[in-house]
Amino acid sequence: MAARGSLTGRALVLAAVGVLLIVTLAVPARTWFAQRSEIARLQGEVDAAQVRITSLAIEREQWQDPAFIAAQARTRLHMAMPGEVPYLLIGAEDFKPEASGGDSLTSVDAGSAPVTWLDRLLASWRAADSSTVTP
Repeated sequence: MAARGSLTGRALVLAAVGVLLIVTLAVPARTWFAQRSEIARLQGEVDAAQVRITSLAIEREQWQDPAFIAAQARTRLHMAMPGEVPYLLIGAEDFKPEASGGDSLTSVDAGSAPVTWLDRLLASWRAADSSTVTP
């Protein structure tokens, strides 16, 4: 019997079929995984849209209530019912009550003058004037 090589014809054909099978299945497998990730992304978008639809439906229900409409007119448009006296606090977002719970009018030091808007404007103007701009 003659010595045979380590690679026979059958093994070579089997290896070629295996490589051909892998190459043939690689493209559809990659497409399948890409489609699965696209489906997952689109499902997330659908879920987000469903949440948005639910919140809009709740908001629509609120706008059907006359009491909600009146409350929105009071807060957004500063409207008042006939016979009511409306008050508008200017600068209310800057108001910070003291932590001690004391009256803010009586707790101000007599020696310190309150800071007015003009003082703040001049201070910011000076600060902007003193800063240097580097190109």
